[in-house]
Amino acid sequence: MSFTSPEEYMKHRDVLIEEDRSLRREYMTARLRSPLEVKADEIVRKLRAKEAETIWKEEHPEILHPFPGMEFLTGKKLIEKTKIFKVLSKMPKGALLHAHFDGTVNTSFLLKLALEQPAIHVRVPEPLTAQNISSILPEFQPLPAQSFNLQGPSLTSSDYTTNTWVNIATAREQFDKSLGGPEGFDKWVIDSMMISPAEAYGTHNTVYKIWRKFTSTFIVSRGIIRFMPVFKQYIKQFLKSSIEDGIMYVEPRVNFLYKSMFGADGMDTVMHREMLQTFDEVIQELKSDLKKQGQENRFFGARIIYSTIKFITPDELNWYTEDCIALKKEFPHLIAGFDLVGDENELRPIIDYIEPLLRFRERQAEEGVDIPFILHAGETLGDGNTADDNVYDAILLGTKRIGHGFSIVKHPKLMEICRERGIALEVCPISNEILRLTSSMPMHPLPIMLNNGVPVALSSDDPSVFGNMGLTYDYFQVLVASEVTGLSTLGALARDSIEFSSMDLEQKDRARAAWETAWKEFLEYIAYRSGSPSAVDLVFATSHHLPTTTTSPLPLPGLLPDADTNRKRSRSPSDGDTKQYKRANTGVGPSDASHSNGAGSSVERDNMTSDATKNTSATDDNAASTPGSNRSEKQKEDGAGSSGDSGDTRGASSSGDPSSLTTAPTVPPSANIHMRCLIVTQDASIIIGKGGSHVNEIREKSGARVMVSESIPGNPERILNVSGPLDAVSKAFGLIVRRINDEPFDVPSVPGSRAVTIKFMIPNSRMGSVIGKGGSKIKEIQDASGARLNASEGMLPGSTERVLSVAGVADAIHIATYYIGTILIEAQERMPSSSHSSYRPSSNSSRRPTQGGSSYTPGYSHHIHGPPHNAPQQLQTQQIYIPNDLVGCIIGKGGSKINEIRHMSASQIKIMEPGATGVGPNGAPGGGEGERLVVITGQPANIQMAVQLLYHRLEQEKQKQLRAQQQSSASPSN
Repeated sequence: MSFTSPEEYMKHRDVLIEEDRSLRREYMTARLRSPLEVKADEIVRKLRAKEAETIWKEEHPEILHPFPGMEFLTGKKLIEKTKIFKVLSKMPKGALLHAHFDGTVNTSFLLKLALEQPAIHVRVPEPLTAQNISSILPEFQPLPAQSFNLQGPSLTSSDYTTNTWVNIATAREQFDKSLGGPEGFDKWVIDSMMISPAEAYGTHNTVYKIWRKFTSTFIVSRGIIRFMPVFKQYIKQFLKSSIEDGIMYVEPRVNFLYKSMFGADGMDTVMHREMLQTFDEVIQELKSDLKKQGQENRFFGARIIYSTIKFITPDELNWYTEDCIALKKEFPHLIAGFDLVGDENELRPIIDYIEPLLRFRERQAEEGVDIPFILHAGETLGDGNTADDNVYDAILLGTKRIGHGFSIVKHPKLMEICRERGIALEVCPISNEILRLTSSMPMHPLPIMLNNGVPVALSSDDPSVFGNMGLTYDYFQVLVASEVTGLSTLGALARDSIEFSSMDLEQKDRARAAWETAWKEFLEYIAYRSGSPSAVDLVFATSHHLPTTTTSPLPLPGLLPDADTNRKRSRSPSDGDTKQYKRANTGVGPSDASHSNGAGSSVERDNMTSDATKNTSATDDNAASTPGSNRSEKQKEDGAGSSGDSGDTRGASSSGDPSSLTTAPTVPPSANIHMRCLIVTQDASIIIGKGGSHVNEIREKSGARVMVSESIPGNPERILNVSGPLDAVSKAFGLIVRRINDEPFDVPSVPGSRAVTIKFMIPNSRMGSVIGKGGSKIKEIQDASGARLNASEGMLPGSTERVLSVAGVADAIHIATYYIGTILIEAQERMPSSSHSSYRPSSNSSRRPTQGGSSYTPGYSHHIHGPPHNAPQQLQTQQIYIPNDLVGCIIGKGGSKINEIRHMSASQIKIMEPGATGVGPNGAPGGGEGERLVVITGQPANIQMAVQLLYHRLEQEKQKQLRAQQQSSASPSN
């Protein structure tokens, strides 16, 4: 295209920009904006530009690299000082459509409620000290009056007995002065219910790790919230604080996972219908109070999205869908929809529940109710993994809205469907950033969604955990991070929140009218009463604040509502500078991919929290305890009936069969070995293949057992485990390289074949044997195989292992692996390794927890040639005992409950055989008659979480048995 003049060029430029922006949701309303809105929008834009210079370009001692839309937890206090934030705090926000109810009230206020209840008690797994307080979480629970403990001892006393319940107020008063006294108790509790800057941007700076911290906050708070006297006050505070921030309607997701909650008597007997009755009562009381004050147009009510968590089984989901239908029939005005929640990267995908979900729709038709799906989907960095695929299933199931939808920008067709069908995305900018889906707001995909015309409702997700109470913080981050976005854009987002809510038509009409009136008043305030941009900091009217009689109570002295906002973050070596602003590069890696974990998959995988602690590349004299060592049994298990002769590449190799080379050490080809290596996620997907087809073929042709570990979001590496006879293991690695290179299995490597690097994980105690004196062994392997070997200098973080990189074509890897395995087997026979006893069990290992070295688990930053960075804590082991008659409730049907606890706690949990005993504090056997030993291995905080979950499960079962006994005794005898 040629232009004859700059004027003509500018004309075409304006047309192109207009065409591009015509897809945006606010385009039509922007063309019809009133002069008032145009003026207010211009004032806010000028104010934003001014603060970009006067605030975000300035140096701040407490913030090393400020920029608009920066990491929220680091910049929160600076955000609150801006004039734009003060303006937006008065904006009418419409509806809040995505918030998890148990994460919506300020943690200081929740602690205040707990301290007012004598029934609320707290316990810990060991006495608190300065050394362990940061890794131990409080566990709360209401108790019946006869079980109250108002005396102590203190949680910080050496006399405290493990897991003894102590009244919360007593525990606070008795808290040791060296740990801060009562104020120290408050800080400890509040920190356990929130995410700090140091955690989000330092110690937990990946999706996988931050979700572990995130999940733990709810484990702490739920023991308080699930108490009816607190529950009612919690509802009231959530609604009041929402109204104060200009929110006129809410649709919280309420978690119905627990089938009952604790009543005022301290008994776990309150059913779901009573919870909804209380919810309804609070809503009506608040509406009545506002009407008496002539402010009824400030609040149009609330409806609940019934939710449960995606670690339940498909069969268990049937109970919840029936419960939801029953509640909808009794409370039709309260139930807005149905959702499945939880970490999409780790828990079950929607497709696993397709049968009960389709049946749920049929049952609604039978019962004459309408409960739309409002499903979480696409809260992931993945592109084509199961979490990303959830968006397809949500749309096919007819979801009314999509929770998050972060990954939908990778799917143009799905964005088109959302635009055309009016499927709104509930976007939670601050949540996405803190949970490490994006490093900052300027990197968030929201502009892509808006530019494609997808309807969006801004939401806060879990403000009690993140500290973004209300919606002002999220609106602020969106406004300052985009030059295109202006006040009119925020108005369009607020309008859409009403439009895509679950209010009925009459209610929506009234809400729209009330919002438009409030919006006009807001624009007038900016355009006229606040004057010029420099005068926007005048004292603001309190038109969006409740009267003094209904405002939130102030926190108790010593409580720290912003306890997590005053920490500084040092500049990391990876931080980079942009042209205008210094921006922290704190995001996770570009890949979050994982493959399907569907029930139909035949791919075998290690549990990272259990198998990752085992030795690598160690031999095992006991074939029965080594995966794949018993050829006949394992071939039956894997469907590998052949002996592995077909497709053997060794005979065709130019180097010949490695087992017959004259220079090779003489080791029986039947010697068993377990070898592990690190592989990138992309190669792991190739090795596995669709439905496990590739890995099954490798198993069949090699006769080895091949397993790929689960992926860890935010980490590009996974662990490949290969075990069995040495000749089968070495052959398997050759086939793996051929699969990665997409080469035939039955022809030799040819010139031009791509070299692949296999990163074997070798125990440090064995690396010297592999290297040889002066590197002699490595040279011998390289000369015989044609592969290149390189041994790392340092051990992997938190591990006794080093990396041996072997690079070459398939045949070279095959031969080199055989040589390496032979050396490891000989070394093991000469000097068995006591530090890796999990691969060479001692005679009493079945009765005692395994001791020895740890293994590297992907998920931590690691530098092979330098010191470890953010290395994990040393793994620890804890023993507990549970009654024999309650073991079944811990395990669950098909192991579902114990696996759920393992997953949630990221711990290795082993229930020992009857009769197994641990070692008590004095060295004597622990436990008693009728008790079963449970061994938990992991990091201290994870062990504690596992213990809490196990005890909670036991308490649930005891309460269930108690209720059954009460019902039985109450029934008339025949």
